[in-house]
Amino acid sequence: MKNKVSKEIKQNRIDDRKAHNKEVEQKIQAVYDNYSYHSKVLEYNQLKKLRWQDWLIILAIFVAGCLLSVLFGYLTLNISSISSFRNWKGVGWFAIFYASILVLIAIIIGYLRNKHAMEFFNDRRRRYQKTLQNYEAKLVRIKKIFWSSSFLMFLFAIVIYLVFNI
Repeated sequence: MKNKVSKEIKQNRIDDRKAHNKEVEQKIQAVYDNYSYHSKVLEYNQLKKLRWQDWLIILAIFVAGCLLSVLFGYLTLNISSISSFRNWKGVGWFAIFYASILVLIAIIIGYLRNKHAMEFFNDRRRRYQKTLQNYEAKLVRIKKIFWSSSFLMFLFAIVIYLVFNI
């Protein structure tokens, strides 16, 4: 009796796995084997490219970070109890902190994109695969904005450290 029940459970699991794999394959074929695949890829690539407005946003985030860094450095200039913040060291530390926050935001956006792809395909193994949807392309573009801004902020911190020898 016990063997019969365990065999039925095993067979049900096998059937469920086959049905799930069939569903995932149908979803993949709907996305990648469609006759309009090339137009979807072209539209997806156009939507994920950085436009001139995005470059202005990157510049605005960078300038805001630089101004906040200088302000933080000025505010911590006369703190005598913290010896590590003398001589404008607060500028570099705040720039690194700001860039780290931008990197964290970009990582969270990447996680959300992967989670969306996992839910779309109904398979966690396909979470890094492109869904070729407009929503995903916009997330990729926003992630590029934050990565570029964080890169510029890290460069700013390095330049502040090397040039001014803070």
